[in-house]
Amino acid sequence: MQTLRTLRAVALALLLAPLPALACGPDSAKTHMGTLSGVDTGSGTFSIVDAETRQNLTFHATPELLQELAGASGMVSVRYESIGNALTAIDVRR
Repeated sequence: MQTLRTLRAVALALLLAPLPALACGPDSAKTHMGTLSGVDTGSGTFSIVDAETRQNLTFHATPELLQELAGASGMVSVRYESIGNALTAIDVRR
């Protein structure tokens, strides 16, 4: 009987585990990959040329994130949030 309860508890935990991840919705954080094309600390933004669409995309970012990107080049992966037409970088990986 104890084994059956344990199995049920484990099955329930596995079933409910993905629910918090869905709470923010599937589109709350998106990703673009591309080549870093510029960093503008004055306006608090940086730009990439998207690898898929070849379009120039500009992201708002924190001063700390811009500092990390200053002087960098090459491919980056940008995790971002969008509010209207504005893109705000959450994380950038080189």
